[in-house]
Amino acid sequence: MADIPAQDTTPSVEDDTDDIRPSNLPMQTVRPDVYVPIANDTSAKRRRAISLTTKLALFIGLLVGILAWNLWVLQPFFVDGESMSPTLNTRDTLLVSKFPQTWAGLTNSRYIPARYAVVVVRNPQEPSERFVKRVIGLPGERIVIRDGVITVYNERTPRGEDVTLPPCCQNLETTSGTVDTFVREGHIFVVGDNRAPGGSIDSRASLGQIPSRDIIGRAVIRITPVTQIKAL
Repeated sequence: MADIPAQDTTPSVEDDTDDIRPSNLPMQTVRPDVYVPIANDTSAKRRRAISLTTKLALFIGLLVGILAWNLWVLQPFFVDGESMSPTLNTRDTLLVSKFPQTWAGLTNSRYIPARYAVVVVRNPQEPSERFVKRVIGLPGERIVIRDGVITVYNERTPRGEDVTLPPCCQNLETTSGTVDTFVREGHIFVVGDNRAPGGSIDSRASLGQIPSRDIIGRAVIRITPVTQIKAL
């Protein structure tokens, strides 16, 4: 009879190993899923709206600043006509300082520019009209125009001062007309540098004396043409 092999009764590795089941694993703390909501674009829209509002506010502020500056401090004016020739000509651009008049309004006083200053004034009879002229006579002075010469009489020069002698007024055509008048309180007497007959509407004739309230400002510099930039 053939030998019958003995049955191997040694437990297999598989028999000694516990089943791998969840219930047999060590207990672990499992974090629940963290819910991260998808960013809502409302905040982004709000930021954009704030940005646009800020830009609009800056633009409006800048515009108001420019308008205020233009209204009360410094304003460009364009020359139209030859009444101030040869000093100024058509299409010249001037920067006019309005601050002295603004300050006079704030302090309840009168702005009277210096003699020989180039000023922009309103026509007292037609306020929409603007003129650029040169100041010749100041309040209380006597102005005499005779034989082409303008003479100013005041306390400092009781015998009269020829106002055609300063550099700004030399080499100008002799003035036309005959005038003998006193400048009223709070007024100035202005003429154009083009003093030929019909060359300028000014205080010698129809424009008359200019009240302080109608002085817009003093021209401080010519900025165009750029080849002729010049302080006035």
